[in-house]
Amino acid sequence: MNYYFTARYSKSDPKSIIRYKSIIAQLAKLGHNNTNYVHMDPSSPAYRHAAAELAENASRVLNIQLQHLTDSDALICDLTTPSTTVGFQLSTAIAHKIPCLVLLFSAKDEVALDPVILTQQHFGLLKYAKLSQIDEIDSIIENFIADSVERPYKFNFFLPLSAHNSISKQARILGMTKSELIRRIIDEYLEQREGDR
Repeated sequence: MNYYFTARYSKSDPKSIIRYKSIIAQLAKLGHNNTNYVHMDPSSPAYRHAAAELAENASRVLNIQLQHLTDSDALICDLTTPSTTVGFQLSTAIAHKIPCLVLLFSAKDEVALDPVILTQQHFGLLKYAKLSQIDEIDSIIENFIADSVERPYKFNFFLPLSAHNSISKQARILGMTKSELIRRIIDEYLEQREGDR
């Protein structure tokens, strides 16, 4: 999974920096890639690539960040400390139908209020997880991916009659349903696009 990580952190709050570094390290251990250069290891190839991209387009930093966000499979954020920037990125992800996971760290016996008030689940795109220790993240991420990132997403669209008839004929020849063939076409296109990058 390529995920965009965001969090509020401050040099005056060492706990926030330790927390976000721990989250990213744990996700990397699980085989997931962070696409937000702000929270990358500066010595990594991905960070150097992002830095070169930013150097060429210094005036377009926000556009580049948003492109990285909208190209990601999911947004994961630490909202233990509220942040308007993180809220903006959450709203952007939801608007682009990108699944979001909001992590809230608190002591087990602490009754903490959510730092943001979002009363709807936004069609299953937004999940909250309250945790007290970083090692709880493994099962949370596993469930989030199964429930939100890899779940089938149903949508309706119209095809020109000629395209519909062609797909119907090809599906019959292959012994598939039209839906299965359309999914295969989409998957093959996405794989080819990834290979061209």
